[in-house]
Amino acid sequence: MFVPNAEAIYSEHYADGSGTCLTEQGRLHYVGPRLSYQTVPLQGLDPLLHARLVDDGTRLAEAYRALGYRGHLTADAITTPRRPHLLHRGQRPGLREPAQGVGPAADLVRSGHTAPRSGYTDTGSAA
Repeated sequence: MFVPNAEAIYSEHYADGSGTCLTEQGRLHYVGPRLSYQTVPLQGLDPLLHARLVDDGTRLAEAYRALGYRGHLTADAITTPRRPHLLHRGQRPGLREPAQGVGPAADLVRSGHTAPRSGYTDTGSAA
């Protein structure tokens, strides 16, 4: 669905055997349905929205990590002038192109669900 004047923003995180860390935040700029470019660092966003983006992204990264994922992942969000809140999109780890629909992992994070340990053994190799 196209929303005029909507803004796509993201926080990128890295997950490994010792935890997760924030690596960057920025804006995604589209031409039609395709990603054209991104701007980094993220500036000019309401401080409360910025904090929520980072917090939600960190919680999503922790959920992926608990499921055994290791590597970079992004938490994308949309803000609109009429509804200046975060509306998270589904996102595949390590990729900038959004998955279709709303991601189930984001729903789990928002609900406060804690995933069980996966038994994954970190080999120390990062993508």
